[in-house]
Amino acid sequence: MQSKLLAPVTFCLGIILLIAGNGKGQESMARLPAQPQPVTKKLPRYPPIARAACVQGSVAVLVDIDSNGKVTGTSLLYGHALLRRSAEASALEWIFGASKEELGQRREVIRFVFQILPFEVPEKKLKPVWSTATDVEIRVHPSEPSCTHCSEKRRRELRRGGCTKQPD
Repeated sequence: MQSKLLAPVTFCLGIILLIAGNGKGQESMARLPAQPQPVTKKLPRYPPIARAACVQGSVAVLVDIDSNGKVTGTSLLYGHALLRRSAEASALEWIFGASKEELGQRREVIRFVFQILPFEVPEKKLKPVWSTATDVEIRVHPSEPSCTHCSEKRRRELRRGGCTKQPD
């Protein structure tokens, strides 16, 4: 007896859930503003001082975007001090798609990952690597050390393995 009643009740509940799912809940989701998409991207230069010091890591920049897509301001979220200025200057030059709605200011996080690769890595592999539209990895070889800057042992380490450890 219970199984005969359970089937129609389950069927009715399924219909109610389908109707409720196609109602107001999805209308409000459709109104969420789309994530700003970059139209013009400027990559930062690896700061020479950071490169010479073997400084690597991520820098996140929060950008304020006006309705025309222009970056109007930046805030640094995290990153090494020697990499921040280059990342922030680059982020200021990005241009995003214009907003179709009158939303005013929009915000987006741009992440730059600065990485120093060993000299064995070919030049063609030093191209920027994009993981998303706003996340990019900047790759370079270590700077060529001169005899006045480091020992012969350190120079060999840099030639073989890149910046695996900080200089002495």
